[in-house]
Amino acid sequence: MIRGGQQPIPTEVHKQRGSYNPTRHGRDRAGEPKPTDDLRETPPPGLTASQRAEWRHQVQHFPRGVIKASDRRWLLIFVKAADRWELATKALQREAEAHPDHPLQACDRFGIWHASPLVNIIEKAEMAMSRATAELGFSPAARTRIRTVPTVSEPAPTREWGVKLVPRS
Repeated sequence: MIRGGQQPIPTEVHKQRGSYNPTRHGRDRAGEPKPTDDLRETPPPGLTASQRAEWRHQVQHFPRGVIKASDRRWLLIFVKAADRWELATKALQREAEAHPDHPLQACDRFGIWHASPLVNIIEKAEMAMSRATAELGFSPAARTRIRTVPTVSEPAPTREWGVKLVPRS
């Protein structure tokens, strides 16, 4: 089910921005998953040179501590979709420069102009990029909507009120 409105901001992002308020952001996020391993900068094998460059760029520019090793698949989907988007956009620009009277169109073997199939490739790549960052809890923003059942060894979450209690001696 798709929720309307603004996507929730992950707890880690709130902490990095300095906007974390434990009474507001801590109350409904007790079961929010907290992966521990940061994603490595080395891209997985099988990527092209441009995909490897995009992978490194995303890992370097993503806020530290938010993107984790468990997010590797959504980043791989995003990188491949971004590469398809870039290739199709460049090809569509070349077609538009070659035929300025028919932008976003391609000519078939009979000389009839149709909508370019590159437009569909661009749109599908854009959809894949947006879904990769928002669906199924793979993105940090979607992670706030996921609840896990605390294990027996995990202590119950406590509220922090900004006041440190010191026992009297």
